[in-house]
Amino acid sequence: MKFSNDHLNIIANSKDVLKSLKSLTLKSITGLTDEILAKFLEIVHESLEELNIAFNYTMTDATLSSIRKYNQNLKTLVLDGNKDFTAAGLETLFTHPLEGLPPPPKLNYLKLASIDHEAVTDDFLRLVTASSSFNGRHSLVDIDVQGSTLVTDQMLEQLVETSARTLQNINVSYCPLISDKGLGYMVSKMGNQLTKIKVWGCAQLTDEFFDGHDRVNDGTLEIIGAWMKKSGTSTLR
Repeated sequence: MKFSNDHLNIIANSKDVLKSLKSLTLKSITGLTDEILAKFLEIVHESLEELNIAFNYTMTDATLSSIRKYNQNLKTLVLDGNKDFTAAGLETLFTHPLEGLPPPPKLNYLKLASIDHEAVTDDFLRLVTASSSFNGRHSLVDIDVQGSTLVTDQMLEQLVETSARTLQNINVSYCPLISDKGLGYMVSKMGNQLTKIKVWGCAQLTDEFFDGHDRVNDGTLEIIGAWMKKSGTSTLR
């Protein structure tokens, strides 16, 4: 959607309209800049619980700084497709404590699909889960790290430690360092609320996981993306 900077600034300055907003979606908005978005985020800093700024290709780490500064009450954060976010910027968003900054948001839903493939790391996700499980009051329900080439089984172990009774959906599609062993361990330790795992593009996974995990026969866990078993039998789970 195309907006001029003037149009976006007019909306961003409508404080009476925006100040109680709980959900804000600004997806694929031509003309949206870090500076304009910061105005939105400052106005809704007390009320905002859901933020979706997916596929805005001019966003940089400055936006992550604004989120940290203004939006501690966020529960849902969607950053899909924004290629200029860096590992350092993402870690700064969730590192606690940082002098002069409030605590990071305690998220239930985090979407990071198709951002820079090296921006999401195990260390970053350790910070996310530590924040989300603060005092046991908040834990991740849904996490999407599609296309992240540096995440490993350590991420899955961390999710088991912090979100074993809350995680419902996880997308590790096109994450080449996730293994049969890691996913099998996660499935064995998670509660039955875990109902969906996406694994598109994970050619390294084998029947050891697809046919050997602990919930293969209970019918409540959906593995999406296993289009060809190593045995040669086609399947869509």
